Amino acid sequence: MTKTIGQVIQEYRKKRMLSLRGLAAEAHLAHSHIDSIEKGRVKPSYETLLALAKALDIPKSIIKLPEL
Repeated sequence: MTKTIGQVIQEYRKKRMLSLRGLAAEAHLAHSHIDSIEKGRVKPSYETLLALAKALDIPKSIIKLPEL
């Protein structure tokens, strides 16, 4: 089964022991927006994906999935 973007973001966030608010502060995004992405209610923009990848210190390619 392919993971969703939200699942991948949540997985890396938890690996780095970051709360939603912690990741939001690092990525300069609202924690509620990240929560919506993780739960699959919102598809993130490319700019949001870049900000999250940078904040999580992961390559962009990790969060580029077929659903985009």
